[in-house]
Amino acid sequence: MQAVDELLTIVMVTSPVPSNPSTAMLEHVLSSCTTAGGFNGCPTIVVSDGYRVASAGQRPKPKAGRVPPHWEEPYEEFRHKLDDLDSTASSALSGVQHIRVLEHKGFAGCLHIALRQVRTPFVLVLQHDRPCLRPFDGSGLLAAMMSCSQLKYVGLPTKASLARTEPAHLASNWHLQPEVWDAANGSFKLRPLCLWYDSAHICRLDHYRDFVFRKGRDWSGGFPEDSFGQDMQLELRSAAAEGRWKEVHDTFGTYLYDDGGGPVVGHLNGRRFSLDLERGTSSGRKFFTAALEVHDKLPTT
Repeated sequence: MQAVDELLTIVMVTSPVPSNPSTAMLEHVLSSCTTAGGFNGCPTIVVSDGYRVASAGQRPKPKAGRVPPHWEEPYEEFRHKLDDLDSTASSALSGVQHIRVLEHKGFAGCLHIALRQVRTPFVLVLQHDRPCLRPFDGSGLLAAMMSCSQLKYVGLPTKASLARTEPAHLASNWHLQPEVWDAANGSFKLRPLCLWYDSAHICRLDHYRDFVFRKGRDWSGGFPEDSFGQDMQLELRSAAAEGRWKEVHDTFGTYLYDDGGGPVVGHLNGRRFSLDLERGTSSGRKFFTAALEVHDKLPTT
């Protein structure tokens, strides 16, 4: 197999958060994911989304790119730090390529921009508040995807995604009993996944470019999970009712990594993170235990 850094590029999308101008959250998430998967040395792109400042009387909506006025200066300082990264610095962010987006594009739009710069066949997509909790077989996962073209997207498990791929859930909610894909070395299984999650995942670059971001789709500053993912669910449900589930699922090629160890990816509480920075408890295990939570909502569908 080729060297991992020739196969995989890491793309992380970030946007204004209360912890700006600190880069500690990004460093923690990136470090945890590269270490957990053995992806140190892989080319890395960080995309900082654009924003609008809420005017007087307007309600801030950070997820829609409208931020309170007091967030502007810290976020701009944060972006300047990303611009000035030294490739020799001893930081998880050293050597990363920073793409500064001028207007609010949302997660999907920022990802679309970043993928134009990717030159490897696979991409690891990360959200800025989703760290890895434990190691996983990153090289084995890439080897599996290289050996089987059917594997187009493999998500790293969260509590929610594990629950959604349980046989009992698929049987009761989808009336399905799909086969599980076993890794050649026996270290993990890949469960068929019925929803496209934006949370940490490895995907074929051409699948993103030619299928997910196909021409004609209006992302409107949103998330693939909320648009493409919902369309995917509707299409799969219709196909399942007609007995064509596997045929249609193969076009999406979505699977979930499962080595029996539970969730690989957690979620950082951004507000608590900001408070911990102010208190000086943002580094090492003290920060990890104080600010890290695994709190996905359990599925209802």
